[in-house]
Amino acid sequence: MVYATLSSEMLDLLRSMIGNELVSYECAVQNNEIYGNLRINTSGGAVEVVNEVQELPFFDGCEDISFFRCCEASTDKPFVSFCDEPVSVVPVSDKISGIEIVRDVVRVNDGNYEIAFDMAIIIKCQTRTIIFSRGWHFSEVISVMSDTAEVYPVANVVSDWENDGDNQVTVDRTIMPI
Repeated sequence: MVYATLSSEMLDLLRSMIGNELVSYECAVQNNEIYGNLRINTSGGAVEVVNEVQELPFFDGCEDISFFRCCEASTDKPFVSFCDEPVSVVPVSDKISGIEIVRDVVRVNDGNYEIAFDMAIIIKCQTRTIIFSRGWHFSEVISVMSDTAEVYPVANVVSDWENDGDNQVTVDRTIMPI
């Protein structure tokens, strides 16, 4: 199995935000989408979330595939976006009560190739839910939404991997609290 998922250290970093105030998030918007990265600012610090390509095993070779990663970010320095668009600060001011991860396990041709993806980071606050979601496995775009029904549909994931019907694909989607 290929893991395009957040590491245990990254999950711990996200978990450490629970109980803090979600002050804001910063991103650059290009064509109504966030390209590549954003910074989440909390009362306890900041976390940068990245959805960029990295080389991973892909069937009999390797391919550049996008997936979520995150790291601690400095609040003393301005946020640097992956694109040239101006950075926007989206104020939130709500206490984080929980964080969940949407994970897909994709199996191609009866497990001949298997890959796990973290498709969304769900931040549950006292008065709202903010979801940072990714889509197609070659796209570096991040979408912001408030309903898990808006996360990239499993039917689309299946279609992405079917290769015009040449592959048999199953997808197991779970939502895991961290």
